[in-house]
Amino acid sequence: MTRRRSGAAAAASVLASVLAPVLACGLAVAGCGVRPTGIISAGSPPVADGQAPTMTLYLVREERLTRVARPGLAGHPYLPLTQLGKPVTVDERRRGLYSEVGDTDAMTVYEVRRGVVGVQLPGLRFGGGRAEPGGEWSRTALAQVVCTAEAIPGVSAVLVSNAFEEGASQTMGCDRFADLLE
Repeated sequence: MTRRRSGAAAAASVLASVLAPVLACGLAVAGCGVRPTGIISAGSPPVADGQAPTMTLYLVREERLTRVARPGLAGHPYLPLTQLGKPVTVDERRRGLYSEVGDTDAMTVYEVRRGVVGVQLPGLRFGGGRAEPGGEWSRTALAQVVCTAEAIPGVSAVLVSNAFEEGASQTMGCDRFADLLE
């Protein structure tokens, strides 16, 4: 029976050592001029509605551009352009859609001025001051980039350039590729 009492005494001792600072702190706070305030409103509770903005990108089916809507991500307006270099979804693949745009990690997207987005495409060729298909960029891939960029809300024109050719750039719109649109 002594063992039981000593075990209970040890447990009580541990409990007292844990509670002593808590009780002392509570008494110390009450004695330091901290006054009770009651309930204070912190505003409305957070609401998660799960509504992501929709983004539009152009994929390819039978050498024609097809407009596709995907869920976007708030605060990332240029996400559709980076999505062109990612694998298509299972549903898109079943519909015969694919992208001719390769790796978009080297692509640089920036705002030139209100309504105009600049896209630097390494490997894009220019001849006579105009962007030309060839090299890493087919006409269809270039059309995907331009039409997808122009589909971003607030964008009316796209300035394409090659990151490595100083001064080589051209402003384009999706209407330049009207013959490729479905």
